[in-house]
Amino acid sequence: ASDSNMDTKPSETFSLKYPEDDRLPDEAKRVTIGYWDHRGLGQVVRLTLAYLEIPFEDKRYKVGDPPNFDKAVWAEDKYNLGLALPNLPYVLIPEGVCGPDGDLASKPSVRSVSFPLKLTQTYAILRFFARTHDLLGATEPERTRADMLVESMRDIQDALFQ
Repeated sequence: ASDSNMDTKPSETFSLKYPEDDRLPDEAKRVTIGYWDHRGLGQVVRLTLAYLEIPFEDKRYKVGDPPNFDKAVWAEDKYNLGLALPNLPYVLIPEGVCGPDGDLASKPSVRSVSFPLKLTQTYAILRFFARTHDLLGATEPERTRADMLVESMRDIQDALFQ
């Protein structure tokens, strides 16, 4: 007997059409993001992938009802995904993932990465996509300004969650 709170919400797939044609990558070529069934820390990753036009599967883990807020559904996957530091959010990036500007693995900053790539921790994920899509700035002052903005946003986020 399965408790409905123990099941993951059906995965949603975010899809974008590529400018050059109407094809979408098959399931194996999509990034997977895993997070709780609410926006929280996973939402900024979802928004970043959407901004970069990278199709993704949105795997949401449902938390049980109060007062216990059972998280057993995450425990079932936690140590079976091959994550170095099992945590939410996570992203799974298979070989061949591409956005509108081509295969992620072809970018100079990613050529030495072994795929599939499995990342956890919101800001590590965001910095990975920022580095691989030239969003960090071209000069050291621009990169420093981007870091300051990220850390300021983290301060605001921390204050909201207290």
